[in-house]
Amino acid sequence: MINLIKNELVKIFNKKSTYIMFTFILIFVSITNYIYKSELDENGNYKVEYYDNSYINYLKEELDNIKMDEDNKEYEISVRTDIMKYELIEKYGVNSWQSYIIENNMNYLLEGIIRCRYYEEDKDLLNTYEDEYNLFIEKLDSNDYKYFINLEIESVNNKKEELNNNITYTDELRKQMNIQYDLELEVLNYRLENNIDYSDSYINTALDRYLNSAKIVKTKTLEEAIKENELHKEYNFLYQYYNEVSNMNVNKYIMDKKLNVNKINDTRGILINFFNEYEIYILFAIIMFSAGIVSSEYSKGTIKQLLLTPYTRIQVLISKYITCILMALFTIFITVLMQLIVGAFTFGLSTINIPVVVYNFNNSVIETYNVFHYLLIQILAKIPMIILIIFIVLLVSVITSNNALSMVFGIILYIGTPIVSSIAMYSKMRFLNMLILPHWDFSKYLFGMISENSNINLTMSIMLSIIYLVVAVIPSFVIFNRKDIKNI
Repeated sequence: MINLIKNELVKIFNKKSTYIMFTFILIFVSITNYIYKSELDENGNYKVEYYDNSYINYLKEELDNIKMDEDNKEYEISVRTDIMKYELIEKYGVNSWQSYIIENNMNYLLEGIIRCRYYEEDKDLLNTYEDEYNLFIEKLDSNDYKYFINLEIESVNNKKEELNNNITYTDELRKQMNIQYDLELEVLNYRLENNIDYSDSYINTALDRYLNSAKIVKTKTLEEAIKENELHKEYNFLYQYYNEVSNMNVNKYIMDKKLNVNKINDTRGILINFFNEYEIYILFAIIMFSAGIVSSEYSKGTIKQLLLTPYTRIQVLISKYITCILMALFTIFITVLMQLIVGAFTFGLSTINIPVVVYNFNNSVIETYNVFHYLLIQILAKIPMIILIIFIVLLVSVITSNNALSMVFGIILYIGTPIVSSIAMYSKMRFLNMLILPHWDFSKYLFGMISENSNINLTMSIMLSIIYLVVAVIPSFVIFNRKDIKNI
């Protein structure tokens, strides 16, 4: 058996197509690293320069073209306000904490100044706005971000007081709103205690994500999420709730440890998202190896010589199954190695020791993993899908003895997975949930997570994977064992 497997591996590595495939993977790995470095920020979003001179000049030209009449009054106010705002943002820098304040705290002030200065001619109100504006500019210039934090704290406390004095609110609504206000105060006080300004940074991203998720999680129980999910399964509120719980806890970890575990645009970040980036190339290579390992024997006529060896047909086919699985593991390994080498040249390896942080729903705790340990877990969760694709492609290859047809079938099968999964999730065609496509990727169940499709679960996926595995394997052996090779 070992000699058979060695022989199959030698045949694969003697093909030029094998090295062409690995070369293509290397090219795509290099392109991916380039995109991550040049186009994406640390959160995985495309870098966008929102405000620059060209846009400000465009607004000024637009202002010159506006007719001064009552119909265009509000639009003109809006354009003048935007010019004033964007000039301030340009002055302090798009990613500065000052730009955040200008964008979120000064709109009413800038619009008030424009309205009073050009239209309403209310000098007293204009003076009030200008005094407040000058105070804001003084604080922005002196880097006094704590002034604005304290303003927010005062505002939230006033809202809380108004809420608790308003008898029109129900007790339940008052309770939920108080929780949300308390969370806002928690984040604002965290800023003060840890000297966190509003600039564009990983800690600010974590604060925003924590606050948004915590407002959902802490105002709704798991039982309420389950009940809501039962009423509206098509929206899968339970899956959304699980995501928010995970998001809240991971970002609380970042706040506590002050460690940028969400960073995406480096070698570590790409390894964490390894299958999101490279799964399609890895699966195409695996399908190529699997499609040709049987059919090429028939097309080249070498099947006769192979079956003249002192091995049974069953042993021959088993060796091909094992070879395909070994090639799948090798392809994953070589792609990881390529990523490490290209990533080291592109980003370096300085962040590789930062742990991967996940929330484990099985025991309701935060867990940390070495990036390679986490990647191994991901690989193991993908193995059922890889094996099933190999076995199904081999079944088609045994039946048809056609390399191209087997490969096309495998590619269609893989590409169709997200399409069928999406239709099964949102349509009323429940029978689609009995296909293997929505089930064979077990990475969605890692750490106690649930599927986005509320109609399936881990037990169901395990059972269907076993059934489809048996259905793919048994006919392959039966057909291969009985296939006539006299006319080949």
